[in-house]
Order: sequence, then C-alpha cells, then structure tokens
Amino acid sequence: MSSIRSEPNSRRRAHRVDLPMVVEIDGRPCRARDWSVTGVAVEAPPGLEANRGEVLVARLMIPMHGASLALPVKLRLVARDGELARFAFVDLRERDRRILRQYIELGIEGRLDNVEDMIALLAQPELPSPISDALVLADPEDEPPSCMARARGALSLVAGLLFVLAVAGTVFYNTTYRVEALGVAMGTVRPVSAGVTGVLAEMRVREGDRVEAGAPLFTLDSRELRIELARIDRELALIDRQLGQVAGGGATGVSMQAMPDAAGPTPEEEGQRRVKAGILPVPFDLLRRLETAPAIDILAPARLPEATGGDRQGTRLALERERVRLEAARQRTALRIAARRVTAPVAGRVFRVVHRSGEPLAPAQPVVLLATDRPPLVVARLRQEDALALAPGMEAVVAVPHSGENFRARIRSIGSTAVKADFTPTMEVSLGETLITLEPLDPTVRLEPFTRVSVWIRTFDLDLLPW
Repeated sequence: MSSIRSEPNSRRRAHRVDLPMVVEIDGRPCRARDWSVTGVAVEAPPGLEANRGEVLVARLMIPMHGASLALPVKLRLVARDGELARFAFVDLRERDRRILRQYIELGIEGRLDNVEDMIALLAQPELPSPISDALVLADPEDEPPSCMARARGALSLVAGLLFVLAVAGTVFYNTTYRVEALGVAMGTVRPVSAGVTGVLAEMRVREGDRVEAGAPLFTLDSRELRIELARIDRELALIDRQLGQVAGGGATGVSMQAMPDAAGPTPEEEGQRRVKAGILPVPFDLLRRLETAPAIDILAPARLPEATGGDRQGTRLALERERVRLEAARQRTALRIAARRVTAPVAGRVFRVVHRSGEPLAPAQPVVLLATDRPPLVVARLRQEDALALAPGMEAVVAVPHSGENFRARIRSIGSTAVKADFTPTMEVSLGETLITLEPLDPTVRLEPFTRVSVWIRTFDLDLLPW
C-alpha cells in the first residue's frame, strides 16, 4: 500500500505519491521518486542536459501484475535540486490522466493486482472527460476545511455546548431547587358573613365592584325586628302618658313629654331622644338608672291604679322601672336591626358573591368574598419526606403558569396548623402530606385569589460557597 507525501508550504494542486513508476527520458530509464497527476520528480540520469522550462519527450512506465503500461508524455523541467529533477506534465491527455488517477486509487486501496480496471481504461476510446482537475489526496491536517466541514464542526461545537449547559443546569437544579410542589395563592380574600341568622334581603354590590371600608354590601330581612321596635315605641308612649297622669294628679292627662321646660331638656329626656332616634351607643344615664332602679314588681299599665291603691309614689317608680326596661329592649332591637346592614370591613374588590337575595343564611356562612390589595400567601402541599429538608426562612421560586411570571418567596410556616388551627401533627402524619405557606419577598407582588402556581424550594444556600 502506498502513502501520501507532502511538503511544508506546498502550493501544488495535487499531493504526491510514491507508487512505483519508471520515467524513460531520451531512452534512458529514470526511477520516479514521487509523482502526481500534474507532475513527477525523478532521479536525473548522468549527462541529462536540460534547461529550466525546456520540454522533453518521455514515457511513463507503470508496472502491472506480469506486465507494464507505457504512456507517452511531454515533460517540462520545473526545478533541479542536485540529482533530483522535477517535471510538470505538458498537455497530458484525458485518457492518460484517468489512468494515473486510477493507478493512484488502486495503490491507495492496496489493489495494484487488479489490472482489469487499468486495461478497461486503456481500451476506452479517447473522449473528452468531465474531470479536468487534478486528483487531490490531501492529508486531514493539511487540507483546509470546507464550508460544509466548518458547518458540521460548528454544529458539533454548539451541540457539545448545549450538552454541557444541560448537565450544568441539572447539577444546579439538584443542588439548589430540590423540592417541587403545586400551590394556590390565598390570604388575599376576606370572607364577609352575616354574623346572625336571617334571610338575605338585598345585595348592594356585584362581582368586580371596588368598595371602600364601611361601604354597604348587603342587608338581611329585618321586618320582624321593625315590628318589634314599633310595638316597643307604642308601649313607651303609653307609659309616658301614664307618668304624665301620675305627675298631674290624674286630672290633666297630659304626657310628661308634652310639658315645656324653660331650662331645657334634662339628661333623662336627652337620653330618651337619642334612643328613639336610633343613635348608638346606649346613653350612660339610661344604664345608670337601670342599675340603680329599685327592685319593684312590674305591673301591667292597665292595672296600675287598682294595684297601687292610690300610692302615687309606688306607681311612679313602677312606671319608671317599666320604661327603663322598654328602653333597653328598644336599644337591643335597634342594635339587631343595625347588625343586619352589613358593610365592608376593608377596602377591596368584590371577588365573588356566594348567595342571592331570598336565601337563608347562617351566622358564619360567607356571603361575599373581598379580594384585598395585599401580597398573596401561597399555600403548597408536599410529601412528608420532602418537608424534612425544609425550614422556615428558606427561599423558593414561585411560577405562575398562565401568565409566565415568577417571583421569589420565603417559607413562612411548615405544617397544616398554620392554615387550620385544629389540625394536629398526628393527622398530618396519617395523611403522609403537609402544608407549607410562603410569602413573597417583593411586597408589590399581586395575584388573583386561588391562582394555581408551581413552587421550587431552594434547599442549598449559594451564599455559603467559598467563591
């Protein structure tokens, strides 16, 4: 098998081979030192006189298995280095060029005994060949890379770089964000309930409305309470007329509230006016009188003259005692009516209206959900085994899939007790899962209530690295 030779800084179009060949110049055989399809270097015979650029007639003797092949050629002397003369082929025929190429290919492949191919080329008619360039057998380290080779190399480099980045990302993930869980944004919803049992009479807001603190949200049916309040007012008016009769000796029949007082209303009268007007809270004078009133059996107003037997002082005390009791009952009824007008405890947006008008309500049953303007509290559920590696204060990354945003958060608490007070650790162990709560590091983060998120918890602190 032959080998390929090359020279430093060689500018020849074809590399030379050392396949056996004899060059016959002027009838004198010369052994070819190396040759190619463009030229040949021979050991110059003694007495060869030729100048540079001179063209000589010669024959190329190609040894074959049991025979030899002679190709007439013309050689032009290119250079002479001592006993070595270098020639270039002049007007080499296309058939001879194909034979040289075939001979080189057979020599490189180690199939010089395959003379059939050479004979077939020699027997072919001499036709124009599309092959006009020299056979280039370039060494990999000497041949400049082609555009395709450069593209393949660049592609391989990019693929290797991506692989390295993938490995580095996997290592980084395994050493920093090892725990992954699904969570939901909570803590931004303020449920508003009726606080008392009743029927929803009127809803004053709709979903999406923004309300301020103290704005009316809904009212409960208070018709029975208003009837009770009107009944108490009638009894108070009757007692006032009876007190007027007792004070006037039973002849005038004029109520005490109808008697003018040049000095202005007394504290008792002012307190009565505030109660009737529905002004809260209960007047202090009314409470003081309720505490200091004598313990007298309360008699029905219709039986007062007959039961007292003309004792005006006892009758007056009984009437006043009854009046204090009615005023306290009126105050309680007014408070119950006021409690049925429910207002917004904080400012926010009406996220959801749970009930509609005419539906019965329990005291703690939410009626309206308000979305407050504050950072969300993310609640995530994860396995007990993963929770063992966590501690409050660890940082995490919370991703919002539907918007593509993410923010950093910190673990606030671990365990379901932080969400539900009556949940015990024993119950968590039996379920095999636990809850964690996270709060954003950025106080400006806002999320819609009950938004589903993904949580990656960092279990390795990069600040501890020595570099």
